[in-house]
Amino acid sequence: MEVVEKLQKLSSTKELKDNIFRLYQHKLDLLSQKPIYIFGAKNLGQKALKACQKLKWNIKGFIDNNTQLQYQKLDGFPVYSFEELDKTAQPVIIIASLLYYFEIKQQLTTSGFINYIDYNVVALYHNEFETHPCYVNILEDLVQHKNKYIKFREMLYDEISKYTFDNLIMYRLSFGDSYLAKSFSGDPSQEYFEDSFMSFSENEVFIDGGAYDGETSRIFIEKVNHKYKKIYVFEPDHNNYLTTKENLKDFPNIEIFPKGLYSQTKTLKFHADNTQGSKISNQGDTIIDVVSLDEYIYEPITYIKLDIEGAEYAALCGAKKHLQEDHPKLAVCIYHSPEDFWKIPVLLSDILLRERERERERERERESRFYLRHYSPQSMEIILYAVL
Repeated sequence: MEVVEKLQKLSSTKELKDNIFRLYQHKLDLLSQKPIYIFGAKNLGQKALKACQKLKWNIKGFIDNNTQLQYQKLDGFPVYSFEELDKTAQPVIIIASLLYYFEIKQQLTTSGFINYIDYNVVALYHNEFETHPCYVNILEDLVQHKNKYIKFREMLYDEISKYTFDNLIMYRLSFGDSYLAKSFSGDPSQEYFEDSFMSFSENEVFIDGGAYDGETSRIFIEKVNHKYKKIYVFEPDHNNYLTTKENLKDFPNIEIFPKGLYSQTKTLKFHADNTQGSKISNQGDTIIDVVSLDEYIYEPITYIKLDIEGAEYAALCGAKKHLQEDHPKLAVCIYHSPEDFWKIPVLLSDILLRERERERERERERESRFYLRHYSPQSMEIILYAVL
């Protein structure tokens, strides 16, 4: 319970931020004193470049392992291979990659580099660095809602879930990447379909919320040996919707909707980039239809999967009737913003467990079990499961 004690002792965001600063002060100080290379020449790396230029730091260029990017220039700065790096100047390297962070770290440490720092640590202390959505106000949220985080831990059913939770919180308390690596508790091949605590029948009614290209529905079909009652697929990004329709066209009893899931039926602004990152946004450049499951799906639902880029909470609010009456299995992403990590579990506790209290005298054995799994060595692919 060390993590719970640490959470209970949190008193202010400033104190927490100061504690983390002391862990990285030497490397943060070097950023204004040494030449800098940015490892990662794609989107995050280019954001790092703009921030470094605002701070007037000594940028030498990018490093990237992608051979298609090497020997080019981005905004006037060369993209080097790692082998070309000038090591004599003892530069500081900002790792600007979420997906390949640990591979890059391994590459650097194996070659004797110690002056590297995570983009997200730099962004904590320099507002010029654009914060990734899953890190926005991450420390403020932890301090302000520490009791909600503790409540979430108390909900978790198994030791793997608690171990995952503890390491994710220790990462937030320290930004120590070893905790992030240890929190990687799930087998990616089992994502959304955990054999150890999920079972499926031939009468499943599956909601695929945030289909992207239909891959999750296809895996579901394989999981149930092509024996299911119905699949409802929701994908508001137009191009992704067309891809999903094409990929699932040969399977029966599937309805695919070019709509998003939300708390009510309405229209909303949407940022469509034809990737898994398309999302509801006030800065969106297109308008989409969104619906609530309670208003749109009339038959009982047995399984709901939600990966809808931050709209999961609203979608669950719009499925309250189904949740209370049908008791479906749930797999919900809780990483798109820091508050999703506690807000969604607490919502489900309020919806499901209070309903169970009303049923307790009738059915003592019925109780939702909550599991937490992390399928990436980054602050992404964190899934909350609720299984009756």
